[in-house]
Amino acid sequence: MQTDIISELGISATLDAASEPERRINFLMHYLGTLRLRAYVLGISGGIDSLTVRLQAQSAVRRDRQSGLDNGFVGMRPPYGTQADEHHAKLAGAAP
Repeated sequence: MQTDIISELGISATLDAASEPERRINFLMHYLGTLRLRAYVLGISGGIDSLTVRLQAQSAVRRDRQSGLDNGFVGMRPPYGTQADEHHAKLAGAAP
């Protein structure tokens, strides 16, 4: 079943941690361009996952801008109140 899923999704069965960030940034650049979208909007919780996605999306947008596109990135905090790790959530939403 795993082989079928890998085949159906067209993904690799292994992960190359050194090249994966670049692959994902290229995907994000291609995604915006293919769908003719102009920005990413990301809910930022403060966890490592949202920080990682934020940095990759911002890198994609930065490269698009360097090539003359007018793409953007908006990070938003979820509206569910104060988190236990509020300090970290604010840091994750800050501009690099």
